[in-house]
Amino acid sequence: MKKINKGFILTLIVLVALTLYILKVEMQRNADKEEIQKVYEEFIDFTDKYAVLPENLQTITETKSEEKINEYKNKMKADLKKLMIDNEEAVNLQYKQLEKVLTSSYNKLEVRTSQERKINKITTYRFNGNKVDVKFEGTVERKVKFYNGTEEQTETKSFDTVYDEIVLQKVDGEWKVKYANLHFNKQYYVKEDMDTTF
Repeated sequence: MKKINKGFILTLIVLVALTLYILKVEMQRNADKEEIQKVYEEFIDFTDKYAVLPENLQTITETKSEEKINEYKNKMKADLKKLMIDNEEAVNLQYKQLEKVLTSSYNKLEVRTSQERKINKITTYRFNGNKVDVKFEGTVERKVKFYNGTEEQTETKSFDTVYDEIVLQKVDGEWKVKYANLHFNKQYYVKEDMDTTF
């Protein structure tokens, strides 16, 4: 009888300790959510800013200064490093994607003047140790200035995204972006409701 009681008590202690640990982890994650949201929203604002040239370079008919564009790209990379984990390969990968987006924002016929990405719905919010994976659906709105042959005009375009993703990692008590997969062009997809309760 004493052996059964000792075994039961030990099991009970282990269960209580495990429950307390899980509660502590969940409380910490809930406390972190506000900071996580602040970081991924700041990253989205950053990508919106660098999806277009600065206003003084948003010209159609005039030749753009490659020197000034390169200075802007260097500033973009420096600002990117502040938001991301200290990993040169991760920063370079993200920088290449953003540089392509910026380069595609202008040509001889038109220039993108603004971009704004809005989160419509968070679809996944998954913790894995000191990392969190945030997936969301959103809307991207862009303003484009173009020359119609006689005068400059402005047009607003928008498109929806469904598979945007930002992965964050906690480093020295601070949340940083580890990786982001944001869509900068219209996506063609078939949306299906999937049963994930397996």
